[in-house]
Amino acid sequence: MSGLWLSPCIALLPTVSLAQSDCDPFLVRARDEVVRIVDERGAPLEGDADAIRRIIDEKVRPHFDLAYGSSKLLARYWDDATPDQRLEFVQAFYNWLVAGYGPLLIYFDDDTLELGTECLPSTRLDEVIVYQPGQLRLNDDSLVALNFVLHEDDGHLLIIDILADGISQVASFRQQFESRLRREGLGAMISWLEQEAELPNEQTGR
Repeated sequence: MSGLWLSPCIALLPTVSLAQSDCDPFLVRARDEVVRIVDERGAPLEGDADAIRRIIDEKVRPHFDLAYGSSKLLARYWDDATPDQRLEFVQAFYNWLVAGYGPLLIYFDDDTLELGTECLPSTRLDEVIVYQPGQLRLNDDSLVALNFVLHEDDGHLLIIDILADGISQVASFRQQFESRLRREGLGAMISWLEQEAELPNEQTGR
């Protein structure tokens, strides 16, 4: 499984402390809730893009700081972008992720995500963040070590990146998009994401 930004396992509680070493079990509760929803829907969920989209919209997106992540992904292109372009990119990128990786939601069950109980506060680029450990089981039964990178925003912890076997997903997407951004610019990048999100998954090459 790739596109780990959309691992359907996240719900976060307000008023959290970045200094804590013991992780609040909010990730466990969120994981269990998503498992319950998927289990209740069962087979009818497969192929129901609208239902999958609603679950992701309600249970996943609110707990990611997509604007922050996008700013790190785009780097100088974000700095040069207009406010409207920034909003357009965030939405187009999200739509692209949902279209490409949302169908994997039907495979999410009790064994998909294992979460650690200790968080690691750290400092990165003068910002205090927290690493929440986890382990993702893929469809071939192999395991991927995860670290959810969280920061605090208005009393809430939000995900700004996911490290998969130590590899930043933000950095991976930045590398994937860099040549197109350099060659065609941000406007064309946004248009490409929007077009790809409208294609059937088997045609996207993801």
